[in-house]
Amino acid sequence: YYSPFTGSNGVAVEGGGNQENLEINNFILEPNANYFGTVARSVGATIINANGNVTLGQGSKMTLIPRGQNNGNSTFDGGDWGIYFSGGGQ
Repeated sequence: YYSPFTGSNGVAVEGGGNQENLEINNFILEPNANYFGTVARSVGATIINANGNVTLGQGSKMTLIPRGQNNGNSTFDGGDWGIYFSGGGQ
């Protein structure tokens, strides 16, 4: 991936982009915070696997781009999801 802190060569991604961004119990995106998550176009995966709740604070923005061929390391019910609630959260 590339960020303002890694320089022009970027950082190698483990698994070639077929990994979840987050596997969590509960997630709170604080007010006015931003989160961007995606996976490799060619492989794909679910972005967030949440066992509990996902809460978005007022004014926060979450952009998730699940894409690929549904053969990443974290596909559920035959597909790649932005957020998959594995524990019945909301």
